[in-house]
Amino acid sequence: MKTLFYSIELPDPVKDELCNLRDHIKIPGLQWIDRGSLHAALFFADEATGDVLDEASRNSGKLPEAAPFRLRFSAVKPVYHRKKLTMLGAAFIPGSALMETAKQTAALLGQQFANEPVAHVAMAFMQGGRAACFREQDFPDISHLDFQATAIALMASPLRDGSNARPLLKAKSAAK
Repeated sequence: MKTLFYSIELPDPVKDELCNLRDHIKIPGLQWIDRGSLHAALFFADEATGDVLDEASRNSGKLPEAAPFRLRFSAVKPVYHRKKLTMLGAAFIPGSALMETAKQTAALLGQQFANEPVAHVAMAFMQGGRAACFREQDFPDISHLDFQATAIALMASPLRDGSNARPLLKAKSAAK
């Protein structure tokens, strides 16, 4: 089984700006995500069985248009598990177009999510976690950073085997 998630591609200038943050965030033990693997995770799907993948293949041409709509970052956010820093992510300002795209995509695969998805870009992980107390104010401001979404993809999660995320299905949007 694979853990699947839906993502939106990031344009190169956005990837560059996120990578430039590394010069300003100095936390020992933080392992930065490779530039080529940066993407905006929209929401995670269930563990994928053959049935889910078959359904995804049947509906790949029906994936909702992911654009044109703009996504704006809100802040660099630390993520904790049991009071230990486990991840740094770049969060987005919630928007109706983003949530509607997430809901339409989930519905095509017969999936629902109990809570509203929180779109983010995983920027770095801390192996084993580290007891720390960081706040959004401790990190550079990224609220000026935005981009226009151009595609949505169903990806296989790299979190369990350490490999890079790879798209299983991809739908480009029609220009409007």
